[in-house]
Amino acid sequence: MRIYMKFLVVICLIGLNSCNVHDEVYSNKNLNFYSKNDFKNLKQIKSKKLPFKYDSIIFPEGMDIVNNHLILLDDKTTYPLQVYNLETYQFIGSYGKKGRGPGEIKHAKQLFSDNDDLFFMYDLELKKILGYSLESLLEDKPMFDRKINESGYCISITMIENNIYYTDFYGNNNSFYKLDTISGSIETFGSLIHNAKGVANKTFSQACAAHIIHGNNNIITAYKYAPFFEIYNLDTNKITSILTIDKFPPIYDELSNNGHKIFSLINGETRNAFIALDTSENYIYMLFSGNVISTENFYKKGNRILVFDYDGKPISLYNLDTPIYNFKVVNDESIIGLSSDITVDVVKFNL
Repeated sequence: MRIYMKFLVVICLIGLNSCNVHDEVYSNKNLNFYSKNDFKNLKQIKSKKLPFKYDSIIFPEGMDIVNNHLILLDDKTTYPLQVYNLETYQFIGSYGKKGRGPGEIKHAKQLFSDNDDLFFMYDLELKKILGYSLESLLEDKPMFDRKINESGYCISITMIENNIYYTDFYGNNNSFYKLDTISGSIETFGSLIHNAKGVANKTFSQACAAHIIHGNNNIITAYKYAPFFEIYNLDTNKITSILTIDKFPPIYDELSNNGHKIFSLINGETRNAFIALDTSENYIYMLFSGNVISTENFYKKGNRILVFDYDGKPISLYNLDTPIYNFKVVNDESIIGLSSDITVDVVKFNL
């Protein structure tokens, strides 16, 4: 075991067989741990490359499926929202006006769904959400344009009716936040994991970065650099905390920037954990890596999909023959994923 001690931060660099990682890093959590042997269904699945003909796609980060159409979000293009028919693989068009005005996009960060008919796009720079139906997108007219007025750096975001739930890069000690878009009030939920000294990660920065998604009236947060996720039931206020697959802690280094302490990932030591999430009516799907970040493995990709029910019980572990970096689940029957090597491909896995 190696221990880095800098100021008040102690991080343990521990191998997979270490038995006390959760005692030190996750000491404030009532944990359930599940190894790969706890999953009921272990399955290897093969991919099929879908024959899409791309227009001006560069590197789409976000994706969604709405009314049998694939929506790709690529902020590097002139029109960041690109639409394809999932049955014919036909390219429909590129949409989204760049700018700072009403209905315009400056820095498109994330796509997320409210239901089967509507989807939303989060603008990181303008701190607002644009909402579309497929029909309004094809007319390039957002149905919803709302500033969210959060003061931090929103890592991930989702929405249920009039409430916006998000994780914050510069958050305090809370797992996630709820913004009521009508009253403007903000409510906090849960707590971050602790570092090895038991001090809450108020300045944990990248190490506390987490995805957020909703499903079946639950909020799910999953860490990007630790194999840890939580399910928060909005009906019962019950929190289920789960450590899974590998027992590694978030590893980071402490740096100084203009007199301020900041934390950065360590090349060759920090490990990617959860890369992307999706939900269905019955299950939570999570793309998992576990690989060490390096210059050769800079882009986050994974080839394991972990499936849990909303009680936090492990259901399936799918090993993919093609690593992907984002995905959507279709009716618990298939997965549509984005894969990248030299070019970006859309691939399908039948479950």
